[in-house]
Amino acid sequence: MSLRTIAFTTTRADAILCGLLFDVSPHAQRAGFKAPVAMTRAAFTAAVAEDELEEVVRQAYYSLIILLPGSNELGSCSTTGTKYSFAFHREHGQALVTILLQRERF
Repeated sequence: MSLRTIAFTTTRADAILCGLLFDVSPHAQRAGFKAPVAMTRAAFTAAVAEDELEEVVRQAYYSLIILLPGSNELGSCSTTGTKYSFAFHREHGQALVTILLQRERF
């Protein structure tokens, strides 16, 4: 089952409760995020194993600033030189960020 299928069949809160997503909002707030941030299980596991969780979240924040200055438009991007992608989207009107591995589909 892809993340896209999960996204249409469950809420983000359900995905976090089931362990499909990990809420990294406390780390994200330190980086400057105002919106909730979650990581897929694979991305979270890789970032923790490589001791780069804070750096990955920081890169997502900088990507958001560069891509979407003063805009409510949402999209996605990949950072150069890393294996993570960042998806910016909305659920029930709330802006959300999900960090995933580049090989994962969202």
